[in-house]
Amino acid sequence: RMLLMAISLLNRLGITFVHDAGTDLETIEILKDIISEKQLNICIYAMLNDDHRVYDSYLTSGPFFDDNGYLTIRTIKLFLDGALGSRGAALLRPYYDDPENVGIILLNTQKAINKVKKFNGAGFQVSIHCIGDRANRIGLHIFETVGERKLRNRIEHAQIIHPDDLNRFSKLGVIPSMQPIHCTSDMPWIKNRLGTRDKNSYKWGSLLRSGTIIPGGSDAPIESPSPIEGIYAAVTRKNSSGFPKDGWQSSQCLSIDQAIQMYTEWPAHASFQENFRGKIKPGFRADFSVLSQNLSSIHSEEILSTKVLFTIVNGKLV
Repeated sequence: RMLLMAISLLNRLGITFVHDAGTDLETIEILKDIISEKQLNICIYAMLNDDHRVYDSYLTSGPFFDDNGYLTIRTIKLFLDGALGSRGAALLRPYYDDPENVGIILLNTQKAINKVKKFNGAGFQVSIHCIGDRANRIGLHIFETVGERKLRNRIEHAQIIHPDDLNRFSKLGVIPSMQPIHCTSDMPWIKNRLGTRDKNSYKWGSLLRSGTIIPGGSDAPIESPSPIEGIYAAVTRKNSSGFPKDGWQSSQCLSIDQAIQMYTEWPAHASFQENFRGKIKPGFRADFSVLSQNLSSIHSEEILSTKVLFTIVNGKLV
C-alpha cells in the first residue's frame, strides 16, 4: 500500500523513472509482485543496500533486468560520511562553527576499496554517499584505485568539493549525482558551517565546465521529489520566495536546457539507459510528462507555477 501510494504521488509530479538510492530485499520482492500484477506505473533503478544479506545473491547471479523495463538492479550503495546539517559530513578542515569537529567517516578506506573491487568485478556500478570535501576526496581516491570506468561509478551528493578535486570527476569518469534543492535548503546556514569554504559547495557550473554530467535528484523524502522544484533551484539558486535576488553564488547556476537535461538525459546515462530513455524521439520508451507551459520559453521566476497535466509511462496515461 505504501509503495503504490508513493508511486501515485511521484506520477502526479510528472515522474516516470526514479533512482532508488538504497533498496532492501523486501521492497524488491514487493516491486516484482506489483510488476506481475501490472500495477507498477513507474520505472525503478534500484541501488542495493550495503548489506551482504541483500547483495550476496545478486553478486552470484549478476545484475537484474525486468523484461518490460520497470525494474533494474545493477548498483550497490555505500555510505562514506554523514550529513552537513548534523556536522557529520567529513571535512578536510574543521567546521567553522565547531572547531574540534571534522565530521565522520563511516567506512574504512581499504574496506571500501575491497568492496568496490568486488562489486565492479561482479558487473555492478557503485554509488558512494560523499558530502564533505574530505569524503569526496576519499571517494575519488577509491574509484581511482580500483574503479572500472565502464561501470560509470557515482558519487551521490558531491556537495562540497575542494578545487583541486573538481577536474577529477571527469578525468576518472566518476559521475557526480547531485540534488539542486539541497543547495537552496542549505544556503541560509551553510556559511555558519563552512565559513569562506561555502564557495566550494554545490559547484554545478564548475563541474559541467570540467567535462562531466550531473544527474539531478531530490534525496526524497529529505526534500521534495518535485522535478519542477529541482529545475527551478538549478536555474536560479533561489528559494521559493525568490531570495536571494541574484541567486546564491549565481556563477554556478545552470541554463534551463542544462537543468532539463539534469532531470532527463543525464540520469538516463547514469543508469546505462541513454539509448532508450531520457529523450522524446523514435525508438525511445514512451515515458514523458506534459506540462502547462514551456520551461524553455518562460522567465525563470515562473518555473514554480508550472503544472503537470499528464504523466505517461510506457505509453500509458498514469
